Amino acid sequence: MKYILPFLLSLVIPGLGQIIVKKVLKGIFMVALLALAFLLLEGFYLYVTAGVILIWSLVDLFFIIKNRDGNAAALKGIGFTFILLFLIIPVFFVIGYSTISSGLGISENVYFNEKNTINEMDEITGGLERYYSRNNSYPEDYIKFASAKPVRKNWITDYWGNEYKYILIEKDKYQIISSGEDMKFDTDDDIIKGNF
Repeated sequence: MKYILPFLLSLVIPGLGQIIVKKVLKGIFMVALLALAFLLLEGFYLYVTAGVILIWSLVDLFFIIKNRDGNAAALKGIGFTFILLFLIIPVFFVIGYSTISSGLGISENVYFNEKNTINEMDEITGGLERYYSRNNSYPEDYIKFASAKPVRKNWITDYWGNEYKYILIEKDKYQIISSGEDMKFDTDDDIIKGNF
């Protein structure tokens, strides 16, 4: 751990490893240079400058430890650091990103499913009204009506994937119902449209 800690600290903030191995002025200079880069630069130039300072810090630590404790100690420290940098940290970032993005996707889908279903039901009621104006009645078979034109094929199910319930109350009255998020009809989250 004695050889690994300076490399790990320099991986987090370049220059801290130099302070640990008692090269204080050089370490403070690297930390100050990094802070100055964050204050003055942005975008691509900031990333390049920070990367150069990081590489400089790690290479400098390698030579400090190599001169002080030998080649094996320096290789052990920098080897572990590169394994951490190129294998372990990216794996955690990928796992974290996928977990967060899938969690956000679920919450967004719940909101957008309801909103999209309401919009689609408005389109369906418009289509039913056009059907009524041509035929003087609403369709008796909703599936046949929705399947009649390719544009309407997605009108069979809501955005949760549940079939709409179509109820023809009278010749001139109807209801179209989505079971909502819970996928059960006759509950509080049902979405109901029509001219009833």
